[in-house]
Amino acid sequence: MMNMDVMKTETLSLEEIAAALRLNVETPRRWVRSGKLKALKAGGQYRVLRPALEEFLQMPKDVGGRPPKKQKVSGTSQRQRPKT
Repeated sequence: MMNMDVMKTETLSLEEIAAALRLNVETPRRWVRSGKLKALKAGGQYRVLRPALEEFLQMPKDVGGRPPKKQKVSGTSQRQRPKT
């Protein structure tokens, strides 16, 4: 028997998640396929429970599927050229 709370929980498609987060739809699809974002597959489409998405978005960026922000190197390039 299915838990009734799960049946009442809102589900989102990957397209809806991508639109809300202003991402390409492939990004949430990669998160799901890698197991970082929990999803259900129904009728050939992934559906994500809203609490699962909220939990994923609360994870630190280097743990979740979202890449950490690149750090800027001030004053020098990342690759030093040899002095001649």
